[in-house]
Amino acid sequence: MFSISCGDALERFGIIVYGILIYMQNARSAIFGGAELLSVTMMFVAEIAVDGIKHAFIAKYNEMKADIYSKFRLKLCEDLTNNRENVSHLFSS
Repeated sequence: MFSISCGDALERFGIIVYGILIYMQNARSAIFGGAELLSVTMMFVAEIAVDGIKHAFIAKYNEMKADIYSKFRLKLCEDLTNNRENVSHLFSS
């Protein structure tokens, strides 16, 4: 479940980055409108809805409580801070 959550977060980040790049590329054209921004936003909302349904089914059939996601978030934050500390020790010598 943890790896699925991390994969979903990575997918959302990728969608945001690609959406920004598409928006910037289309902003240079003469026929630029809000349709591109709307389509990227709809894709992002659909991704969140599909992930929500997927996680709801997985959690229901595995009898998991919703508070497990707060533990996942704490673990990711802990990993991030530990990696930053390890990298800062490499450059401080």
